Amino acid sequence: IRSHCSYPCECSSREPVCPAGVSVVRDGCGCCPICARQQGEPCDGTVLCDEKRGLVCQYPHRTAVKGICQAIKGFPCTVYNRTYDNGETFLLDCRTQCACQ
Repeated sequence: IRSHCSYPCECSSREPVCPAGVSVVRDGCGCCPICARQQGEPCDGTVLCDEKRGLVCQYPHRTAVKGICQAIKGFPCTVYNRTYDNGETFLLDCRTQCACQ
């Protein structure tokens, strides 16, 4: 990744203007603020996915230099012999709400 970076950093003097709800993150070089890539968008070691939304750069094979931002697939939870999907909320009893994570 660092081989694609140039130091000292040369960033725009303007903050990036991102669509509503899109995080501003530092690029993979640790230099410049950028709009984080979203689900289905291309990514690589310098153009990063929005980790706040649970996205990671998935590469099609080990030697690929470009990937696609995709959600991390979570595992289901089993509580009292009932299975819940990752991210699903449920009531454990009348006062306790839980979330499968």
